[in-house]
Amino acid sequence: MGDDREGRGAAQETGADGLFVQLLKGVTNHVAAQAGALDPATSARLAGALMALQPEFRRRCEALFVERMDAEHAPAVLAELAAEPMQRYLRARAAMSAELERGMAELTRRMARIEL
Repeated sequence: MGDDREGRGAAQETGADGLFVQLLKGVTNHVAAQAGALDPATSARLAGALMALQPEFRRRCEALFVERMDAEHAPAVLAELAAEPMQRYLRARAAMSAELERGMAELTRRMARIEL
């Protein structure tokens, strides 16, 4: 598990690429909030600079994955994650994420109103 192709696999199969996208959005929103609306050229430069960090992010994710799973088990775990039933589950989980967050926020508000 050392080449960039396998790093992309680990990042994709474990969901780390999705975390990177969330990180990009967070940084972009933070910069825009600090600087006001970004003109298209500045926004494109920022996106390019951030995307240039993705290979490093993937390498770090791969290293952590192998460290936590151990080199003997990591390929088998990645193969299972790549299987269609697991991919279906991961897509469903991602699709449910926003809805679950809204539900948790509503539940938190309701819990805060409980009188003891």
